[in-house]
Amino acid sequence: MGREQTRKRQHFLLYLACFLIMPFGIPACGHFPMSWQANEHLSDAKSFMVKGNYEAALRKTEETLRLFPRTIEDEAYYLMGIIYAHPQNPSLNLARSLETFELLISRFPKSNLKQTAEVWVSVLRKICDMEQEAIQLSETISEKNNEIRNLRLQLEKLKKIDLGIEEKKRRKAPF
Repeated sequence: MGREQTRKRQHFLLYLACFLIMPFGIPACGHFPMSWQANEHLSDAKSFMVKGNYEAALRKTEETLRLFPRTIEDEAYYLMGIIYAHPQNPSLNLARSLETFELLISRFPKSNLKQTAEVWVSVLRKICDMEQEAIQLSETISEKNNEIRNLRLQLEKLKKIDLGIEEKKRRKAPF
């Protein structure tokens, strides 16, 4: 009799353990297909980018963010940053790329992509600073060209005045 009770107790404990694990296991199983679908969407976006269809890649990445929040958001933001900064992208937007990478860093501080995003932020900031400097230099060059043009006009006027004075001197001077 003693053996039968222990076996019943062992089965009871097994059933109890399974019953307790089920509430935690079922939602976890639901996460895998969602994560897999999110990865598929992001994979499609990457293939669009490789083919040079940056607008479609961006749309697919935004769709991934909308349909699968909290699954692979950090990867989606990273890909968006790459798409915005891609040199062959006709709608290249370095400022938007910088914002996207900064968003990744702030929202996902424990992401594997954080360090790479920080490098991108550093490089993009330098590029943006250099662009601002180039714009300022261009404006300075434009101002200097205007000054040169004005000085040339003044020089032409002075030459005409000087020629006029020389001509008057010749008329007054006796031969």
